[in-house]
Amino acid sequence: MFRIFCLIILVVPLLSNQALARIPRGKLLLDASLYYVSIKTQDAGGPESTSTSSLYDIRFGKIFQEGWYLGAIYTMRSQSTGSTTESGNAAGVSAGFMGNGGFFIQGHYLLMATNGDYKKGTGLQFAAGYKVDLADNWLLGVEITQRIITYKELNSLDVEFKTTELYPMISIGRAF
Repeated sequence: MFRIFCLIILVVPLLSNQALARIPRGKLLLDASLYYVSIKTQDAGGPESTSTSSLYDIRFGKIFQEGWYLGAIYTMRSQSTGSTTESGNAAGVSAGFMGNGGFFIQGHYLLMATNGDYKKGTGLQFAAGYKVDLADNWLLGVEITQRIITYKELNSLDVEFKTTELYPMISIGRAF
């Protein structure tokens, strides 16, 4: 995943300025972003262990003629270590701005979030990156996403557990 992310970061700026300038305005945007990592470890000849982590963001919104964006986000996550898997999700509302050159910034208020046994989460998510119009309103992009969520419940007990995460993500979207 990291190699693909680096490749896209190197290739996208090489696309013509014409492609960067064609980011659609006045259209709806359905966009999906992905983060995935798999790590294998082995201690001094012992058994090999694999852990994976993935995060998927699905966003739907409108890009107005001036470049402002309003929409919604639904996100899913999964973390696996050995035979243990935890999953979670979050949903919220979005606002942001998409510049003429394809650079964008978005903020999301996550109204509800879960992560394994943690429930009743709320928080903020920010994304910044750039997108290019590949062809016929298909957009490809890279972004850095930061997420700050506070969970209020763990196994039906009141808690206050705060997480702060930073992810590089690849996105593909369709404007219509």
